[in-house]
Amino acid sequence: MNNQLDETEYAELWGLLEEEGAMEQLSPELQRLWQSSPIHELPADHWDKKLKKLQIERAPKIMPIWRRYAAVAAVLLVFLSGSYYFLQKRPIQSLAVIEHDIKAPKQNKAIIALSNGQKILLDTVPNGALIAGIARKTADGKLRFENNNAKIDYIVMSNPRCSKPMQITMPDGTEVWINADTYLQYPTNFNHKDRIVTLKGEAYFEVKHNAAKPFRVLADGEIIEDVGTHFNVNSYSDGGAVKTTLLEGEVKINKSVFLKPGQQFSDNKITMANIDDVMAWKNGVFHFDGVPIETIMKQVSRWYGVEVIYKDKINEEFVAKKIPRDVPISTLLEYLEETGHVHFSLRQNVVTVMR
Repeated sequence: MNNQLDETEYAELWGLLEEEGAMEQLSPELQRLWQSSPIHELPADHWDKKLKKLQIERAPKIMPIWRRYAAVAAVLLVFLSGSYYFLQKRPIQSLAVIEHDIKAPKQNKAIIALSNGQKILLDTVPNGALIAGIARKTADGKLRFENNNAKIDYIVMSNPRCSKPMQITMPDGTEVWINADTYLQYPTNFNHKDRIVTLKGEAYFEVKHNAAKPFRVLADGEIIEDVGTHFNVNSYSDGGAVKTTLLEGEVKINKSVFLKPGQQFSDNKITMANIDDVMAWKNGVFHFDGVPIETIMKQVSRWYGVEVIYKDKINEEFVAKKIPRDVPISTLLEYLEETGHVHFSLRQNVVTVMR
């Protein structure tokens, strides 16, 4: 037994629960499983968090009351028996030690620096306002360039740590999403023979293609050129080699490497990308599919604005899929702790990672 139900066994379980008198026979078994399982000793607040995450997807929205009990019983049977096996294999560990929880960023804190020396905090600009005569903050907080101010040659967008991603529309109509801890410089107009922007950090581009004026991203020594393209560039200084991931169209890198959709170029190699992992930041989730803890904690540091130190070496890789990015840091850390491979403490904005 692997303590998991396949589709046939799952259907059989539901069939048994629907038989007359099944619930009366099942109640004593549920009680026995509960009392014999170590999970019944967990504190009440632990179960409050678990129940908020519980979703019974198979159950219809409206059903007879006995079927509702059957649905809950099915989930409990599978969960209790499985958790009994799991928790017998490892002792129950305390949850992450959190002195003061840190909430996810609720707003964008981008700074706009103009070539004339002026700096503007975007969250102080009301929606609908025109900025320096060249860009307007839209009703949903995006930045759209509308006019050319001859006195301003270029703009630098800085999106700091602990800030929500920023979406802008460039003068040529190209859409760009800028991640936290990212710097993007670009001209106020694209009047030259090519369109060049400089990136430090991470951004996703949906380029307005113009064969007569190539769009190029300069990122830590690499040149990424659009050929009618949607692509993501990760060039964080602490992330190793630049990673360019193509979602749609085609890109040319360093004048010689061409990518197809789904491919990633990094460290002079082309591989198939995990698009869910790559685009999680733009889609508002954390998504890790077999990655080391160091990779996860770099994202945690940028998103929550914390420092990370390591007390122990953690060799395991982690899987955590589609966790909303708007959760407090404690929720994310406790989710990772449930693997049994890592534990955390958070004190004075410093997360300590330990076994």
